[in-house]
Amino acid sequence: FRSERGRGERPFCEDCFKDMREKISKEKEKRQEKPKLEDIIENSIGMKFKLIPAGEFMMGSEEWGYSEYSEPVHRVKITKPFYMGIYPVTQREWKAIMGKNPSDFKGDNLPVENVSWDDCQEFIRKLKSRETGHEYRLPTEAEWEYACRAGSQGRYCFGDKESKLKEYAWYYKNSGKKTHPVGMKKPNAWGLHDMHGNVWEWCQDWYDSDYYKESTEEDPKGPSNGSLRVDRGGSWCLVAGLCTSAYRLPYSPGYRDAYLGFRLVRSL
Repeated sequence: FRSERGRGERPFCEDCFKDMREKISKEKEKRQEKPKLEDIIENSIGMKFKLIPAGEFMMGSEEWGYSEYSEPVHRVKITKPFYMGIYPVTQREWKAIMGKNPSDFKGDNLPVENVSWDDCQEFIRKLKSRETGHEYRLPTEAEWEYACRAGSQGRYCFGDKESKLKEYAWYYKNSGKKTHPVGMKKPNAWGLHDMHGNVWEWCQDWYDSDYYKESTEEDPKGPSNGSLRVDRGGSWCLVAGLCTSAYRLPYSPGYRDAYLGFRLVRSL
């Protein structure tokens, strides 16, 4: 078979030629396939991250009494998957990078708190220098709310019933006026813990009360400048209405308190 062959080419029987062609075709397809992303990854200091898929959702809330910072409701598309920290950054993880522990409530598995937005940037800078080739940052508030909702549309990741919040969050009614170890409450549908309560979580965005009126639909990153940064999720010292998926508050990037912490995004 294949009698008209070039110099140095060996002859093939027809069956061998078909087998060879199929093998080459499969190898091409394999090279073109994108590598499958791991669902959960862990970095060098034990921080765990969950793969969050791309998608879209309705961001914000018009709930009476708690919506003045979160209106209007608007459609947002997250165009690329990303890795979100399964837990808020703990004191053990903070000490591994920074050496000191600024928290008021001490405990290795408690969320680090009493950290400013600026402190978080220093932590990220040092973590990135330790883990060359990996990109870490605070989530945008759109990423944060998208990950918190995990496909839900109600007040909380589990729906609207405030009576169920105690199963998912440490807040004013059940916290005993302190933080608690991460991961003790139920996760949301995407496996993320403590998105409601325990500590407020810094986001990357500048804050503007009118930004939602002009936000871009795809991957919004917040205003281009400002004097305050966004916090999400509520905390151990707040009532249930301030621990919803959509509620947001602004703080100065240099501000610290015992209810302010954060979690990280690791880019693909």
